[in-house]
Amino acid sequence: MGEMILKVVQPLMLEREKKAENRGIEKGKILGAVEILRNFNSNEEIKTIIMGKYHLTESDEEKYL
Repeated sequence: MGEMILKVVQPLMLEREKKAENRGIEKGKILGAVEILRNFNSNEEIKTIIMGKYHLTESDEEKYL
């Protein structure tokens, strides 16, 4: 019975793991882009572009920018 449950649940677990991994990668990309732009003394226009590209909200802006 345990093996049958594992066969059903395992694909769901793998899918959730992959989604979490993708969110982590996306967050890393955002933080990397922000760091690079800080080195260039970025302006408001660049911040607006990043927010649009990564679909960030005003509350996300506080976390990343």
